[in-house]
Amino acid sequence: SERRLAVLSGEAVVRELRETWDRVRTEADRNRKGVLLEELVRLLFRATPGFERVETRVMNELEEIDIVVENRSADPIWVKDGSPYVLGECKNWSSKCGPQEYSSFHRKLTTKYGRATTGFFFAVGGFTEGFHEQRAADKTSATKALVIPVDAADLDRWVTSDDRAGVLTELYKRAVFDQAH
Repeated sequence: SERRLAVLSGEAVVRELRETWDRVRTEADRNRKGVLLEELVRLLFRATPGFERVETRVMNELEEIDIVVENRSADPIWVKDGSPYVLGECKNWSSKCGPQEYSSFHRKLTTKYGRATTGFFFAVGGFTEGFHEQRAADKTSATKALVIPVDAADLDRWVTSDDRAGVLTELYKRAVFDQAH
């Protein structure tokens, strides 16, 4: 719960993150797998300075958004980003996510009145070439939406890092400059 997480020490937060990450990777039930990944991402953002306010499963009449994070970071990169809300899409699939999943998430970023133009796409199974090709095709669009792909190796690095804000910024930079990891 929120109250329990707020009173955890740094070591306890790391332990909670690692335990949740282990459960994300070992859960067999499909529905539970997705919920666990959302919980892990919520915990990760909450443990990252400037991104502590996180909601999961935000719904309206048209869509469900897995993760909504208030961008309160004082880091110049995130201030300049100008997106007051950062969105997250979570896919705890064994298969890779493709261009259809990318397009669906990109649409969510482009329909928030310009207030949520940065999004993290968390895919434990990784991404197809088609996903990356579609992302590259959208980089010159007028929407300025940025989809940041995050795979299992990235999640592992974020979970185990002492500098979670640094990992987030590294993921952002890698996406902006189309760098492989």
